Amino acid sequence: MIPDKLYAKIVAGILHASTEPHKVFGEEYPVYIRKDALLTWLNDVENIHNKETNGNPGADCKYYCGMCEAFEMVVEKLNKM
Repeated sequence: MIPDKLYAKIVAGILHASTEPHKVFGEEYPVYIRKDALLTWLNDVENIHNKETNGNPGADCKYYCGMCEAFEMVVEKLNKM
């Protein structure tokens, strides 16, 4: 199974990767998140919003105001990659 999150860094021309956070010369490895994991999370958030607003896109939602449009833009961008 492919992990949802990977830590990776190139040091002296060699790629070092791990599923656990590491440090090299005092700097943390950058974190990379699997595209499918992000898309699943974004879809879950959209489903929660739809449930709370009964699918009414114009409904006022105290937790997700304005976020759905941003999430849709992120999903579109990820799907184009």
